[in-house]
Amino acid sequence: RQSRAQNVYGARSQKNSHRSAGLGLGAHLAPHSSDSGGRRPTRTYASSSSASASSSSPAEQFSAEILAMNPDDDDASADASAQEEERLRLANEVSSMQTSLDDAYSNFFSTVDERINDEAAFKRLALEEDGETFSKIMQSAEAKPEWTAFQRDAASTRLLLDRARAKLEKHIQNADARQVLALAEDEDEEKEPATTAAPAANVVLITGFESFNVSLYNSLNLPKSVSIKVFSDRDIESNPEAVESALAQANAVFMSLLFDYDQVEWLNARIKDIPTRLVFESALELMSSTRIGTFTMKPPKDGKKAGPPPAVKAILSKFGSNREEDKLVGYLSFLKIGPALLRFVPGEKARDLRNWLQIYAYWNQAGKHNVEQAFLTLAKEYLLDESSSQRLKPQKLIETPALGVYHPDYDKRYFTSLPDYMTWYRQQKPNAAKTVVGMLLYRKHVITNQPYIDQLIRRLECEDLLPVPVFINGVEAHTVVRDLFTTEHEIQQVGSSKLDQSKQIMVDAIVSTIGFPLVGGPAGTMEAGRQQDIASTILQSKNVPYVVAAPLLIQDMASWARDGIAGLQSVVLYSLPELDGAIDTVTLGGLVGDDIFLAEERVVALAR
Repeated sequence: RQSRAQNVYGARSQKNSHRSAGLGLGAHLAPHSSDSGGRRPTRTYASSSSASASSSSPAEQFSAEILAMNPDDDDASADASAQEEERLRLANEVSSMQTSLDDAYSNFFSTVDERINDEAAFKRLALEEDGETFSKIMQSAEAKPEWTAFQRDAASTRLLLDRARAKLEKHIQNADARQVLALAEDEDEEKEPATTAAPAANVVLITGFESFNVSLYNSLNLPKSVSIKVFSDRDIESNPEAVESALAQANAVFMSLLFDYDQVEWLNARIKDIPTRLVFESALELMSSTRIGTFTMKPPKDGKKAGPPPAVKAILSKFGSNREEDKLVGYLSFLKIGPALLRFVPGEKARDLRNWLQIYAYWNQAGKHNVEQAFLTLAKEYLLDESSSQRLKPQKLIETPALGVYHPDYDKRYFTSLPDYMTWYRQQKPNAAKTVVGMLLYRKHVITNQPYIDQLIRRLECEDLLPVPVFINGVEAHTVVRDLFTTEHEIQQVGSSKLDQSKQIMVDAIVSTIGFPLVGGPAGTMEAGRQQDIASTILQSKNVPYVVAAPLLIQDMASWARDGIAGLQSVVLYSLPELDGAIDTVTLGGLVGDDIFLAEERVVALAR
């Protein structure tokens, strides 16, 4: 019942609300004023300075005038006042949205159950009431004509409320961080004589199929010597002048998951003079522009593919299986220890490759801390002078397994073993469904707490399915399906003795929320169809439904409703998986601002 309540009404766990950005409530559920016919008033927070201004004594006013004569104190006071005003504004925004959400619950359920007068009351009832009574309440609610509209608006408001709360928390955290940085810089100024300002590291970050992380990248806490401007691929279309201007001033560019041909051509023409270029998991034409120190990925003139030095190639060959389709998976293993191994390989190119691998390891592991360390490493090694770079001390990588099983109810976040997950799930939910659905999730979406994942899991559970949500980087999807999922058909064909039951679990269907080819993931789009036969063989050996249900990652809900799915996404998210053998493709939702938002009716259709 708790799962159903959380999914249907968007009452998600607070741990998934730590996300920044912040949009106005708009036309969803307008805040009610305090005289709204008996409804609860919106709580507001008044500034302490404004509250006490009218009651200040002559002595206090005189003191204020004396303090105002000091420009430094005045600047600090003004900054503190601005920070406080912003905090109060955000707090009022959160309060207003919560009030609107509570009013929506009260209005809708007033004729269903008078005990439900706000969101918290509904959640309490879902937990405390017996199953039969709560089911009757839900049946009465679903019978109302306004059910669909309420369901949609409540979920939308909850999403915006989560974002507003995250923005408030981020504002408070950033204020604390600014205080620490200011103290550190003051100490440095006391210890060292004044020098001319060090050249700034001007970095431009452009993301493609991860626009949902733009707000996270905009919230990075970096020293003043490192400037970063963040854009998504949508900015190339909507605001090319701003992107071009930023690139013209940059001494480093960082790009990820960009595949659109026109955008790639546009970018290549504008980044060629930038000395440091890092491109990950994108079109080959763009990745070939990578340059960091002496290491490049530019193809040689003899037509062969560019690559690392021979000694590095020898190291790479030791990772992964001997199968052609597993080479990219072996590369992910190399990322973990490659930088340490490359310390023993002589030459400047090996050093630069080591730094490239270290930066990519930070980026691949994701999360705010790791992304901050990626840019600190880049600035320290390549962008700042010796004096400035010595002050930067990148911290250790915070690792999350490349593969794991996630469930919102598990307090440790994820399992590293599928059988262990199944044991826990059966213990937690002894009456759980018997139909098991293996799910493939983007690891980065799990790490950054994308709310749609919890919504999807809850909805599958509401429809009497047992989800097994496996998160991966993307390139290893085929190894999960091949090596960790098994089926009754496969056991009948090869015999149970040849299967590793310590790692595998039985599934009745497979749902990929990733899209892209089964073999290679995003990297597989660069040689579309090459591994199609391998993917088809893997799926045929399982002989269960394989459905691709991915949200749109570079298109907003409004343009989807107006124009349909943009061509590039139609190909890489849906068409290529159909070549592998997907029996159906379901577009689950799209972007609202920079957040992934699910279309509820699509999720219900998938589950059923």
